[in-house]
Amino acid sequence: DFGIVFNAYVKFEEEMLNIASEKDESEQRKDRKLIADINKLLDLKGDNQLMVEEEEDPEEAELEYKIYRLEKLVERRPLLLNNCLLRQNPNNVKEWLKRLKYVKDDTNLLIKTFGEALTSINPQKAEGNFSEIWIMFADYYIQHGDIKNANLIFDKATKVNYRTFEELTTIWSSWIEMHLREKNIEDAFLIIKQALFRRKGEGEGKERNINDSISSSVRIWSLYLDMEHSFGTTQTIKAAYQRMLDLKIITPQILLNYAKFLFENHYYEETFKVYESGIAILEWPALYDIWITYLQSFVDRYEGEKLERARDLFEKAIAAAPSEKKKIFYLMFAEFEEKYGLLNHAIEAYDKMVDHIPKEQQEEGFYIYLAKVAEFFGMTKTRSIFEKAIETLKDKPRLKIGLRFAQLERKLGEIDRARAVYAHLSQFCDPQEDDMSLWKSWEDFEIHHGNEDTFTEMMKIKRSVMAKYAIQPPTMELAARQV
Repeated sequence: DFGIVFNAYVKFEEEMLNIASEKDESEQRKDRKLIADINKLLDLKGDNQLMVEEEEDPEEAELEYKIYRLEKLVERRPLLLNNCLLRQNPNNVKEWLKRLKYVKDDTNLLIKTFGEALTSINPQKAEGNFSEIWIMFADYYIQHGDIKNANLIFDKATKVNYRTFEELTTIWSSWIEMHLREKNIEDAFLIIKQALFRRKGEGEGKERNINDSISSSVRIWSLYLDMEHSFGTTQTIKAAYQRMLDLKIITPQILLNYAKFLFENHYYEETFKVYESGIAILEWPALYDIWITYLQSFVDRYEGEKLERARDLFEKAIAAAPSEKKKIFYLMFAEFEEKYGLLNHAIEAYDKMVDHIPKEQQEEGFYIYLAKVAEFFGMTKTRSIFEKAIETLKDKPRLKIGLRFAQLERKLGEIDRARAVYAHLSQFCDPQEDDMSLWKSWEDFEIHHGNEDTFTEMMKIKRSVMAKYAIQPPTMELAARQV
């Protein structure tokens, strides 16, 4: 509707301008023709000729006024449209921001517009970030060096019951950062402490005031911690971190920062108490990094001095961790026992690991277990682990590790053992779908190490396995491959 009316108005002004312009040109042509006729009649030449007197013509002035009015009308289109939209919805923050941009060159109008915006918008119904207007208003005074009025604006802004908690934290953080930019460190500390250590109001009736929650804002607390690190002492920094921990609003990263700060300043036992407190209030998966750092810090500090306490910590971490996260803790526990404890305990950790980690991690877990046993006790001690892996793993991982077992026995000269491994593995491998080349490997083995009887027995087993798989319904994987 606005577009229709505005376009009609512009068209009307253009028509009036065209009429005035045509009329002015017609009058000028008549005047020039009259002067030319007089000069010809009087036979006047050169400087003696009559000239048109350039006097201000009211009609020409009116024409210029009409041009000016049309230009201003076109220039004011965005502002007029903005007026229309704000009359329809005074809570539209985006339109108020546009209006402030339109009037930024007129100081008086800009101040007036700020006032209109702040009084017209209902904070609970604001469409957009109402806090942006408050911050822009304060920034205006800051740019003009008027910190006193900027403080008054921010102070009023902090008392508004905003629609979202994020807007309130933005106001407080902007106010504090303003003083930090102006090098007013003491004022910045006074303001941030006013926010964080204020008493919660009782509110009006049953209506909850969002300002009561500012003392639990992680964003403001993070800013406070940064300020303490920059301008505070060790004790004030510790007090700030501890206050967050006591309020149970500390994040995993802030807790890690707190523990690192204490550790670097040689408050070792306090560091471990912080980790324990964090473990009590946080949950997985946030606890993953905390447990990892806790265990590493403890081992770095005490090494092998407090074995039982370290073992208790590892066991607690393993018991608390979800199955998909247990592997790393078992590996850390085993490494700790290898370095400071007993090898038997380390092997026990590896053995428990392959029993308690998810199936998709078991294959890798068995390879680590096998490598460690071979390293410390020799290859012959890995037989029981290979047997356990074959019974535990399924499908291709079982065949893969079983083939390695057979190759090991073959290298050790245990031909009968190797043949037994092949015979056992053959029960899990369809000769027609032998992706792991089990049957080819067994056949090569019999050619080099067997005789006619053993080769015949292999072929007999192969036929029986083919018959077994022939009567079984096809798996989804096999059906998809056939399609």
